[in-house]
Amino acid sequence: MKASSQEDYFDIKDDLLYHINQNMKSRLMISKALEGKIFELAHRSHHVKFHCTYQHIAESLYIRKLSIRLRKFIEHCSNCLLYQTRRH
Repeated sequence: MKASSQEDYFDIKDDLLYHINQNMKSRLMISKALEGKIFELAHRSHHVKFHCTYQHIAESLYIRKLSIRLRKFIEHCSNCLLYQTRRH
């Protein structure tokens, strides 16, 4: 199945939807319903910054607009808000 980009495709294997990029890397596509749990598991275990969490998720999972959605999740993380360094 062809995606919106000329280089990217989707494929179904064992009733799961995969995103296949131009380098033929296959990543499991995650629905909006599961995004929050995925973000929580990837971020809250160590409360790492955006780039570390992003890389961890993007290695094997495909979430549409991952950057925007993950940044919003981290910005609202109560532990990160509580312990963030104040800037002058």
